Amino acid sequence: MEEIIQNILDAEKSSEEILRTAKEQAKALLAQADEQVEEILTRAKAEVKLRREQVLAHAERAAEREYSESMQAGEKQGAEIEKSARDKLEDAAEFIAGRMTNGNR
Repeated sequence: MEEIIQNILDAEKSSEEILRTAKEQAKALLAQADEQVEEILTRAKAEVKLRREQVLAHAERAAEREYSESMQAGEKQGAEIEKSARDKLEDAAEFIAGRMTNGNR
């Protein structure tokens, strides 16, 4: 009978030890999971930052390209307007010179 009681006490003690070990393992696993979550978040933030910088750089290059194209088109248009104005100025000068030499007819 005493041996049965001792076996029961040993079994209870063993189950308490198993429970304590399981709780410690669970706590360790949660800590490990928290570390992994932090690591994943850190990597994700770094990746987002890198991608944001890449997108921004791409947008800046596109904006610079558009600005350059717009400036070239504006310069070309300005040169055409200037040429047209010079041509008209020459025509106007010839017209005035003709009126002066031929009189107001």
